[in-house]
Amino acid sequence: LLKAAPGYVALTIYDGNYHAWDMLYMNFNNAASDNEDQMLDATKPSGSDFNFYSLSADNQKLALDARPYVAGNTVPLGISSGYAQDFIIKADQVAVPAGGQLFLHDKLLKQYIALNQGTEYRFSVTNDKATQGNDRFELRMAPPAAAVAEGLHVAMTPNPATDEVNVAFTQGHKEAVSLRVLDLSGVSIYNKDLGQQQNGSVKVSLSTFAAGIYMVELKSGNEKVVQRLIKE
Repeated sequence: LLKAAPGYVALTIYDGNYHAWDMLYMNFNNAASDNEDQMLDATKPSGSDFNFYSLSADNQKLALDARPYVAGNTVPLGISSGYAQDFIIKADQVAVPAGGQLFLHDKLLKQYIALNQGTEYRFSVTNDKATQGNDRFELRMAPPAAAVAEGLHVAMTPNPATDEVNVAFTQGHKEAVSLRVLDLSGVSIYNKDLGQQQNGSVKVSLSTFAAGIYMVELKSGNEKVVQRLIKE
């Protein structure tokens, strides 16, 4: 297998003994499109017993996928395996635009995994067709988090969260504080006015939230902190 050039995302599938089975390269390039680009993409050769690939918007299987980084967009991933066994997806290299973050989404098990260089995710292919194919995995491009405001400090625990998340904040003086949660399309799904406070915390129930990635925004006066929340 080839070694990825700098500036690429390289995802490799290994077996339990770390023998490489296949690799997918991605290049976030504003000159590319979500469709197959003949000058920038490479289609996946057919005929192998095991294949790992991405899917372009025009449904082409790709071994090298160049496309723009658009916050909130997803990239479908496909796996076809003639073998029922355990595998590992490893991020051998991760290059995204400054402030961006890439997540692997296992839609079958409803897991989100932040991809950094060296991240590993173990999964199994069984006789159940849902454990492979084009509908199990996807990559999600998260929006960049806002810079931390001077003097306003926010801590969010636990993260990832399942039932509820506690958002605590401290600052140097009292200000009007408000909290909201947005989905990746920018739609506000939770709003709460916390009044005039210097330090405090609020528990947010996640019982009505679908599994996914959200942006939690805490505003205090003219300052604002935005952090990513993963709901499992």
